[in-house]
Parts: sequence; structure tokens; C-alpha cells
Amino acid sequence: MNAALLMVNSDTYGSSGGHVPVFSTAPTAFEIALHEMGHSHFGLADEYPFPDGATKEGPGQHRPAEPTEPNVTATLEPLKWQAYVTAGISIPTTSNPDCSSYDSQPNPYAPQTVGAYEGAKYLRCGLYRPQYDCRMRTLGQPFCAICQQAIRRVFSPFMKRRAVGHR
Repeated sequence: MNAALLMVNSDTYGSSGGHVPVFSTAPTAFEIALHEMGHSHFGLADEYPFPDGATKEGPGQHRPAEPTEPNVTATLEPLKWQAYVTAGISIPTTSNPDCSSYDSQPNPYAPQTVGAYEGAKYLRCGLYRPQYDCRMRTLGQPFCAICQQAIRRVFSPFMKRRAVGHR
């Protein structure tokens, strides 16, 4: 598999997804490139809400349609990633108590816990992400379990099948 990336010769922080991910030479450029590859090559959504409540469509909060990306959802029943939910975890796992402000509550569970955490794809309420944190939410974090699964699906046709008993 080949993947194109475009690095802009500027140390100003910036990036974008699209057919070809674009990123700058800012100090976190490697992390930015991985995040943008998540969009461009693996079909992943951003998992962060805009802190000021604005969305790409304009200000305000609304009940969005079900996103096509595998790592965000508006539908809790059935949950897209139900097979990966950590045993005993409630759905929703966290809820933003005040949709007019950014939800700053700490993670109530271990970092690897899979559930349905409110606040994703630029909205503070109404959309959920699978884990509290992920590279699609915060640079420097690993991809969450659901994003890793999406990445594996993309790469799987390119992987050689190993014969049983051979390493």
C-alpha cells in the first residue's frame, strides 16, 4: 500500500485531511501527520468538540445524523462498537452535564476502557466517541481500540497470509 502525504515547509502549526493529508513542520509534525492520516487514509472522524461550542456548520448544538465514520456515533442502541465495550461499563459512559460549555470532567475509568464518551466530531453533546482519549482527539495519544480496528481493516488486504504453523 502506498500513502501520499504533503508536508508544507512552514513551522506554523496547521494541517488538514482530504484526499492527501497536509501538515506543517511544526514541532508536533509527526503527531499531526498520523492524525491527518487517520482522516485521509482510514476514514476516521475528529473526536474532539470545539471548546467554544461552534461547529463547522455554525454555532449551537443539535441532534446530528448518524456519522459514517467508525469512531463516532449519535446512536447508542445499537452501539457501532458494542463488541468492544468493556464489560460492566454503562452506556453512555460519560455525559456532558452542560452542553453550553466544554466538558472538562476527568476520565472516570482506566484509559483503555471502551464505552460511549459524550463529545465528538466538533460537538459537546449528542455525539459519542469510543474511549476517553485517542490520537483523533489529542495529539500524543495512541489510536483508540476502534480506530486501531479501522486501520487494520484498511491494511488487511495488503497483509500476506501466514501459513498455519509458520512464523
